Amino acid sequence: MLKFIKNLKNLFWADYIFTCKLIFAFCLKNYKTNIIFYSQREIIEHLKKGKSIIRFGDGEISLMGMCGIHFQDANKDLGRKLKNIVTEYSSTSFYIIAVGKRYMSISNSKLRELKLLRCWLPSKVYFNHVFPKFMHYGDAHMFYVNGFFEQQIVPLIRHKKIIFVTNESDMTEKKEIVSKSFEDITWVLTPKKNSFSTFDATFEKIIDQVENKENTIVIVSTGPMGKVLAHALSSVEIQTIDLGHGISILFKKDNSLEKILI
Repeated sequence: MLKFIKNLKNLFWADYIFTCKLIFAFCLKNYKTNIIFYSQREIIEHLKKGKSIIRFGDGEISLMGMCGIHFQDANKDLGRKLKNIVTEYSSTSFYIIAVGKRYMSISNSKLRELKLLRCWLPSKVYFNHVFPKFMHYGDAHMFYVNGFFEQQIVPLIRHKKIIFVTNESDMTEKKEIVSKSFEDITWVLTPKKNSFSTFDATFEKIIDQVENKENTIVIVSTGPMGKVLAHALSSVEIQTIDLGHGISILFKKDNSLEKILI
């Protein structure tokens, strides 16, 4: 409870209007968002055109409100950069923002049944508060189910130079099996906790590895810093896919969303 009160105070000082909307929405059973989502086929077409994917979950919303999460402390610069990704999103952006379709599209009463209201209500309210409503969005969980990444995306990028940005434990677990799927792959390692502290150094390491932008794909799985990396790289026309926790189920036979998220 003390942590909840502290987070509420941080939210209030970061954005008191959002905080008031959040408290009001908490009392509503049928509070929803109206989000236009791209289909998987449309996402593939945008990837073919060179667009990047940046996933926003409940953690990013917390950090924009100056509330830390268990693997990333609150940071004003990180919060500002995350907000910029949202406010700059338009039809001419080099990236597509993806949000959690499964949870953003259901009512408060349903989230209460799932015991996920406290987790996902801030995301719904912040979407209605700040995110561009006229834009289309991807599903942030698209990489978690039905082998979407392996079956639909890997064939598109198999022959390109892959720069995979993740922490050492993820690399150790996945390096052998992931490397088999690509002809040319380089790994850039980041800390498992507070990776944003290495943002500048990581960005430079990636740039040093890029010889041909059109033939390079950067895949990031490094927490909230990955969103900022994807935004910075896409702004210099380096296509980036923010895979997030999707790395944990890559190339497994059972890609059940329920087993990953619940």
